[in-house]
Amino acid sequence: MHVDLLVGFLILDINKYISEGVEIMDTKYIVPEIAKVWSEQGRFEMMLLVEVANCEAWHARGVIPEEDIRIIREAADINWRVYRNRLRKSRHDVSSFVAAVAYEVDKRARQRGLKRHPGRWIHYKLTSYDPWDTVLAMQIRTSIGILLDQIDRLLFTLQRRGTEHWNTVMIGRTHGMHAEPTTLGAKLANYWFVLSEHRKNLVTHSEFWQLAKISGPVGTHENVPEEVEEFIARLLGVRPIPIATQTIHREWVLRYLHQLSEVAATIEKIGTDIRLLQMPEISEVEEYFPEEAEGSSIMVHKRNPEVCERCCSLAREVSETVSTARANVPNWHERDLTTSANERSTLFRASNLAVYITAQMAVVIERLRVFPNRMRANLDLTAGIVQSGKVLNLLVEKGTNRTKARRVIAAHTNAAWQTYQGGDPMPSLREIILADLTIRRCLSREGIGACFDPTYEQLLEGVKVSFRRLGWNVPK
Repeated sequence: MHVDLLVGFLILDINKYISEGVEIMDTKYIVPEIAKVWSEQGRFEMMLLVEVANCEAWHARGVIPEEDIRIIREAADINWRVYRNRLRKSRHDVSSFVAAVAYEVDKRARQRGLKRHPGRWIHYKLTSYDPWDTVLAMQIRTSIGILLDQIDRLLFTLQRRGTEHWNTVMIGRTHGMHAEPTTLGAKLANYWFVLSEHRKNLVTHSEFWQLAKISGPVGTHENVPEEVEEFIARLLGVRPIPIATQTIHREWVLRYLHQLSEVAATIEKIGTDIRLLQMPEISEVEEYFPEEAEGSSIMVHKRNPEVCERCCSLAREVSETVSTARANVPNWHERDLTTSANERSTLFRASNLAVYITAQMAVVIERLRVFPNRMRANLDLTAGIVQSGKVLNLLVEKGTNRTKARRVIAAHTNAAWQTYQGGDPMPSLREIILADLTIRRCLSREGIGACFDPTYEQLLEGVKVSFRRLGWNVPK
């Protein structure tokens, strides 16, 4: 997929993929590849493969005659007019689909002047959820593959920008407050690490969905022999699920949506961090803002992190599908219909939006503007107070009681905060410490100076440790 199409919103013609099950979202957020997979047309085209494979299996067992299987191979297709007409009356989409395929097969037989009805073999001995859930597995596998492509692009971009800014020093923040220095590269590397774990989990989860469920009503194989299910699975390049009720256990659907939710949560975390760092009071990074873009209908100066906000908004919608999937797990006995209606929307929405926001975030990171001078200014804003922990540790190393040392330093930092909060510049903690005779009896001028090293050499050596552990190239 060309992710750049997503930046300006999708310009591809996706109407041919949209059906009643997909028209549930603003089209500018729709990823065409995902829409095709989860559309009514896409689903039934995959189900057609399963139905033909079922016929092949019964032909191999000598049940379906050679002449009938030849016609099925040639003519099996979906007559959408028949499908729509039948659906209006039956209100059962799988039954209507079967009738629409059988119509095309029997039409071919009539065209050949045959008084046969090979269409009768379509859906032979199956229940609706045999092809439906087998296709569900295909849809989830395909969606995971599309998502993995976008995760890979985001991982690549995070690693490239993280390596670029491995030594771009900035203040780290905890509770929204200045903590100790970090680097932008370390921040991006943290995102990379979490996303790489999500990727591993998705790959493992996708392997589960390499399956077919063709075990008939309530999953007992009474109608469908084991050999038929295995034959169909081989044709589809998958394996039979070991055991099922009439459906694949919805715990696995819950797990799929939970994994999408985890990816979405990380995307929201990245977007939230960028939005906070873009605030004018901080202004250390900025989401790319085209010159012709408008952040407000009246406030001309506004340069909003709109894409990050959009990703955060849509990430929450992905996560909302998890509670629905959780409620779908306790079906009544071997199955009920309470899962069916909501899965037609939740699975598409979650799959689509997970891909969409991951692709969008890759573009945000690629184009992220970084302001190192502003980062340095923010570091200097609190005049070295963020190095209080280094002074504490040095006093402990020199033999001072930790509680006493902390009390002495806290008196200075509290006074410094009061000065700053009163509107004056933060006083230099280094100068305050050098002027404290109690501390000077324990620490040398050189030792104190090392706590306030402006090169941040010790910090950068520490960042290299993490980079090596991630397998990233450690900058020289």
